[in-house]
Amino acid sequence: MNYTEYKTEIQDIAHGIIEECLKFPDIDLQDYTHQTVDGHRWIIYTSYHQDIVNNSDNEDSYLDNYGNEDLGALVAEHGLDHAIMVQAFYAMHQDVQDAIGELSHEDFEGCTEEQFDGVTR
Repeated sequence: MNYTEYKTEIQDIAHGIIEECLKFPDIDLQDYTHQTVDGHRWIIYTSYHQDIVNNSDNEDSYLDNYGNEDLGALVAEHGLDHAIMVQAFYAMHQDVQDAIGELSHEDFEGCTEEQFDGVTR
């Protein structure tokens, strides 16, 4: 994957999340974003993890949840591949959140304010 393919997929995911929000008003955007990224094939299949990290604008976002000590324990317990997966997940998750934040207000028409708790727009 290259940067353009990555960014296009991130935009597609963001638009898909908003479409779901419009269809189902009780969806919590934060939870749904987490579930969507967690279930994405690029997170499921390890062959994509390094590409995500390489193409993300947020490759260090895992540091918001893991310190160096935590990361070291993660590598010791589960191996380097697992640590890269964690880094890829948080990078992609933040990229999707950023893409949602960059959408125009017209894209959100019909969504409720409660759905956007914790999301920057």
